[in-house]
Amino acid sequence: MGKSENWQAIIEEQLSNYNVVVLNPRREDWNKEWKLSALESSDIVVMYFAPDSQSPISLPEFGLYAKTGKLIVLCPEGFWRKGNIDIVSEKFNIFEVNTFDELITELKKRSF
Repeated sequence: MGKSENWQAIIEEQLSNYNVVVLNPRREDWNKEWKLSALESSDIVVMYFAPDSQSPISLPEFGLYAKTGKLIVLCPEGFWRKGNIDIVSEKFNIFEVNTFDELITELKKRSF
C-alpha cells in the first residue's frame, strides 16, 4: 500500500459531481473485513493493474470477481501478467479499457 499512484483518489475527484459512492480501499482505517464487504456490496468493481506494480492483492481479487459482471479493468501494456488478465477477461466477458481516460468515461456513463 502506498507504493503505487493513488488512482482511486483520481476517480473520486473525477466522479465528485455524479451521484455515486466510491468505496476507496486506500484509507487510514483500513481493515480486511471492510474491503471484502465493500467489494461484495459494490455494483462496479474497478481494477487497475499498473505497469509498475505486481498487484499481489488485486490479482486474487480479480479472480474472485471475474464471473460477477461487476468488473471494469484497466491493464495497460507493461503489466507483468497482462496476458493472463486479457485471457480471463475474454473468457468471462470482463469489460476492459485501454487508458485511464477511457476508464473515467465508462464510469461516468454507468453512473446515470
